[in-house]
Amino acid sequence: MTNPVVQKLTNLTVLDPAGEEVPMASLWQDRPVLLALIRHFG
Repeated sequence: MTNPVVQKLTNLTVLDPAGEEVPMASLWQDRPVLLALIRHFG
């Protein structure tokens, strides 16, 4: 059974350092990933 959060993140895209869109799932294809979400008000 796959984690529902992982299922939702798999469909998202993010920008790489060059500004190109890459599927988020490609980030953890070869190695583990720590994803930190920071909310900043202000």
